[in-house]
Amino acid sequence: MRGSGARGRISQPDSRKVPYVMNSRSKKIYLIYTSNSKMYPYFPSSSLSLAGILVKSGYQPVIIDTELEPWEKTDFSDALCVCISTFTGPWLKTAINVAQTIRHRHPQLKILWGGPHAIALPELTARHPLVDALCYTEGENVIAPLVDGIYSGLGYENVRGIMFRSPDGSIVKNPPPDELKMDDVEVPPYELLNLNLYSIKQGRIYYQTSRGCVFKCRFCSYESGKKWRGKSYEKVIADFIKIDSMFHPEELQLFDGNFFVDLNRVRQILQKKIDMGLKFRWSAYCRFDTFSRLDTGFLELMQKSGCYELKFGGESGSRKILEYVQKETKPEQISDGVEKCVRYGITPMLSFMTGFPNETDEDLACTVRLIKDIKRNHPRAEINGLFLLQHLPNTPLTDEIISKYGIKHPDTLEKWINYHLIWTIREDYPWMSRREYSARKTLSSIISYQYLSDILLRMPESLRAGTLLRSPLAFFIFRASDYLIRKVFVALRWEKNFMFLPLEWRLWDLFRKKLLRMC
Repeated sequence: MRGSGARGRISQPDSRKVPYVMNSRSKKIYLIYTSNSKMYPYFPSSSLSLAGILVKSGYQPVIIDTELEPWEKTDFSDALCVCISTFTGPWLKTAINVAQTIRHRHPQLKILWGGPHAIALPELTARHPLVDALCYTEGENVIAPLVDGIYSGLGYENVRGIMFRSPDGSIVKNPPPDELKMDDVEVPPYELLNLNLYSIKQGRIYYQTSRGCVFKCRFCSYESGKKWRGKSYEKVIADFIKIDSMFHPEELQLFDGNFFVDLNRVRQILQKKIDMGLKFRWSAYCRFDTFSRLDTGFLELMQKSGCYELKFGGESGSRKILEYVQKETKPEQISDGVEKCVRYGITPMLSFMTGFPNETDEDLACTVRLIKDIKRNHPRAEINGLFLLQHLPNTPLTDEIISKYGIKHPDTLEKWINYHLIWTIREDYPWMSRREYSARKTLSSIISYQYLSDILLRMPESLRAGTLLRSPLAFFIFRASDYLIRKVFVALRWEKNFMFLPLEWRLWDLFRKKLLRMC
């Protein structure tokens, strides 16, 4: 991979005080969220959750969503500190730009980091000069004592759950905080957002009922194998009622890693939602092995309660690959699950992966056949991607790849900018020939095109106003071009499996990256 590894010493906290220079007695804290999408904006959930804690603690949080708002115009001179949340990949570029700007304008201002990248690579991140301290775990039990230390001037060297550089340059890692109790997580302060920027204008609200994952997929970096914790069904219903009274949403998107871990809790939530007369539709993430265990009564309850969409990681159509990555799903469960979803009026949305070290052309063909069968038999089903494996840090599969192929992770924060689920490079897959990599890249591009064009074709005219297709002429040109692309280029590559010199799909990749900003 891109760069070389670096290890340094991590020391335990000592009694020395870290000096602070306060620029004011302000209680305003800027929460910078860098990881959104202009095309599909969703709520900055991590910043919202921290904002709720800060409000209760007497501070004045200000959320800035850098993909949707002009952060460059923010002065920051009235800030107590700035908190940056970011994912691994191109979002880091914005995070670093924000931090550099703040450091240049206000050298005394503390810059605190958190989010998935800081959690995945805490030591490397903590060593960067633009990082004064970082949270390496969930932030709700960390943020208040951390900013209290800054506000009081007493320092943060004893705050649990953080890492920082000591005066001698070593990295100090404090013990973790107490475990977060999910019922203590309140409904986020949505009112702090400019709601016109988000899909609430489409009647959609985002909400989380649980965290963690009991499964151990070898490629996954989302709390895989960590303790699962869910809000009680009483707490979930109370939050549902509050959200419904605030927004009267048409739909609620549950962004739990897996909503269906505790099926008895799910049953209680859905039945109570019906009993309370809450009319909004809902969607969630699920697993096909879990879904295969649901009986008719459970499925009817889901349908009656307003479930309209379930998101699944299909990953592969090859039994060998599913076993290799410890997915605990069988190909027939994927096919049966899609059919069952459609039968009960639920739209299944599936994502798949390719590019595994031991994946053969026949394994890939199994996945392609499965996708084709799903689309042919169930046109309502959505395939949102055939993504190339991204060997993210601290996963069992990545550890195997590093050990077996001698690939090294980037050794600086800046080098991680080049990592992305879509914008892969050939050098990250030394087990593939150029032909194998090109074929997988092309298939991935074709599915991304079909998914995006299907969304645009179905999009109501009122929602196209914010896109490049806002004029009737532009939409007509798009439909005509789409017809040609599907009849010629999709058919040639996807249907005929002709992969020689796929220049048109490399152009599509460039267009998607430069103009649509689908990061």
